[in-house]
Amino acid sequence: MSDALQCKYAYKPCSNERALKKDGERHRLCAFHRDRANAVQKVYATRRRRERRRERREKLVAKLLGKIEPVPFDGRTQIQDNQAIDSEMADLLIPDSSESSGGSDTEAAAALSEGEEAYLLTETSSC
Repeated sequence: MSDALQCKYAYKPCSNERALKKDGERHRLCAFHRDRANAVQKVYATRRRRERRRERREKLVAKLLGKIEPVPFDGRTQIQDNQAIDSEMADLLIPDSSESSGGSDTEAAAALSEGEEAYLLTETSSC
Protein backbone atom coordinates (compact mmCIF):
# COMPACT_ATOMS: atom_id res chain seq x y z
CA MET A 1 0.00 0.00 0.00
CA SER A 2 1.35 3.43 -0.86
CA ASP A 3 2.27 5.90 1.86
CA ALA A 4 -0.41 8.31 0.61
CA LEU A 5 -3.17 5.78 1.38
CA GLN A 6 -1.82 4.68 4.77
CA CYS A 7 -3.35 5.89 8.09
CA LYS A 8 -1.50 8.90 9.56
CA TYR A 9 -2.04 7.94 13.22
CA ALA A 10 0.58 9.94 15.15
CA TYR A 11 1.52 7.66 18.03
CA LYS A 12 2.46 4.43 16.24
CA PRO A 13 2.48 3.11 12.70
CA CYS A 14 -0.87 1.90 11.41
CA SER A 15 -1.02 -0.14 8.22
CA ASN A 16 -4.77 0.40 7.66
CA GLU A 17 -6.06 2.34 4.69
CA ARG A 18 -7.23 5.92 5.27
CA ALA A 19 -11.01 6.34 5.41
CA LEU A 20 -12.90 8.14 2.65
CA LYS A 21 -14.82 11.38 3.16
CA LYS A 22 -18.29 11.86 1.67
CA ASP A 23 -16.82 13.94 -1.14
CA GLY A 24 -14.37 11.16 -2.08
CA GLU A 25 -11.21 12.64 -0.53
CA ARG A 26 -9.21 10.76 2.09
CA HIS A 27 -9.32 11.44 5.84
CA ARG A 28 -5.97 11.45 7.62
CA LEU A 29 -6.92 8.40 9.75
CA CYS A 30 -8.34 4.96 9.15
CA ALA A 31 -11.92 4.17 10.23
CA PHE A 32 -10.75 2.53 13.49
CA HIS A 33 -8.62 5.50 14.61
CA ARG A 34 -11.29 8.00 13.49
CA ASP A 35 -13.90 6.20 15.62
CA ARG A 36 -11.58 6.24 18.64
CA ALA A 37 -10.70 9.92 18.14
CA ASN A 38 -14.39 10.81 17.80
CA ALA A 39 -15.26 8.89 21.00
CA VAL A 40 -12.52 10.69 22.96
CA GLN A 41 -13.68 14.04 21.54
CA LYS A 42 -17.28 13.27 22.50
CA VAL A 43 -16.28 12.53 26.12
CA TYR A 44 -14.19 15.71 26.27
CA ALA A 45 -16.98 17.87 24.80
CA THR A 46 -19.54 16.41 27.24
CA ARG A 47 -17.26 17.09 30.20
CA ARG A 48 -16.59 20.65 29.00
CA ARG A 49 -20.33 21.36 28.54
CA ARG A 50 -21.01 20.06 32.06
CA GLU A 51 -18.25 22.31 33.49
CA ARG A 52 -19.59 25.34 31.62
CA ARG A 53 -23.14 24.66 32.88
CA ARG A 54 -21.83 24.39 36.45
CA GLU A 55 -19.88 27.65 36.10
CA ARG A 56 -22.94 29.47 34.69
CA ARG A 57 -25.11 28.07 37.51
CA GLU A 58 -22.58 29.19 40.15
CA LYS A 59 -22.41 32.69 38.64
CA LEU A 60 -26.21 32.92 38.59
CA VAL A 61 -26.51 31.78 42.21
CA ALA A 62 -23.81 34.24 43.27
CA LYS A 63 -25.59 37.03 41.39
CA LEU A 64 -28.98 36.16 42.93
CA LEU A 65 -27.64 35.85 46.47
CA GLY A 66 -25.39 38.86 46.27
CA LYS A 67 -22.55 39.37 48.67
CA ILE A 68 -23.24 37.74 52.03
CA GLU A 69 -22.11 39.89 54.93
CA PRO A 70 -21.21 38.24 58.24
CA VAL A 71 -23.55 38.91 61.14
CA PRO A 72 -21.82 41.00 63.82
CA PHE A 73 -21.53 39.19 67.16
CA ASP A 74 -21.81 40.91 70.52
CA GLY A 75 -21.38 38.61 73.52
CA ARG A 76 -23.53 40.81 75.79
CA THR A 77 -26.47 40.62 73.40
CA GLN A 78 -26.12 36.83 73.33
CA ILE A 79 -26.40 36.63 77.14
CA GLN A 80 -29.44 38.93 77.18
CA ASP A 81 -31.11 36.84 74.48
CA ASN A 82 -30.47 33.65 76.47
CA GLN A 83 -32.00 35.21 79.59
CA ALA A 84 -35.07 36.28 77.62
CA ILE A 85 -35.48 32.77 76.22
CA ASP A 86 -35.04 31.21 79.68
CA SER A 87 -37.70 33.48 81.18
CA GLU A 88 -40.10 32.65 78.35
CA MET A 89 -39.49 28.93 78.94
CA ALA A 90 -40.17 29.40 82.66
CA ASP A 91 -43.43 31.19 81.83
CA LEU A 92 -44.46 28.22 79.71
CA LEU A 93 -43.59 25.69 82.42
CA ILE A 94 -45.08 27.56 85.40
CA PRO A 95 -48.88 27.71 85.11
CA ASP A 96 -50.80 30.86 86.02
CA SER A 97 -52.94 30.67 89.15
CA SER A 98 -56.05 31.38 87.04
CA GLU A 99 -55.35 28.33 84.86
CA SER A 100 -54.68 25.86 87.66
CA SER A 101 -57.69 26.76 89.86
CA GLY A 102 -60.42 25.33 87.64
CA GLY A 103 -58.38 22.80 85.69
CA SER A 104 -58.75 19.08 85.24
CA ASP A 105 -56.71 16.28 86.85
CA THR A 106 -54.16 16.29 84.01
CA GLU A 107 -53.57 20.02 84.46
CA ALA A 108 -53.13 19.54 88.20
CA ALA A 109 -50.62 16.74 87.57
CA ALA A 110 -48.71 19.02 85.21
CA ALA A 111 -48.43 21.79 87.82
CA LEU A 112 -44.97 22.22 89.34
CA SER A 113 -44.20 21.76 93.01
CA GLU A 114 -42.83 24.71 95.01
CA GLY A 115 -39.34 23.20 94.89
CA GLU A 116 -39.44 22.81 91.11
CA GLU A 117 -40.74 26.32 90.71
CA ALA A 118 -38.02 27.76 92.97
CA TYR A 119 -35.35 25.82 91.06
CA LEU A 120 -36.55 27.20 87.73
CA LEU A 121 -36.63 30.74 89.06
CA THR A 122 -33.07 30.50 90.44
CA GLU A 123 -31.81 29.00 87.17
CA THR A 124 -33.26 31.81 85.06
CA SER A 125 -32.03 34.56 87.36
CA SER A 126 -28.46 33.15 87.54
CA CYS A 127 -27.97 33.38 83.75
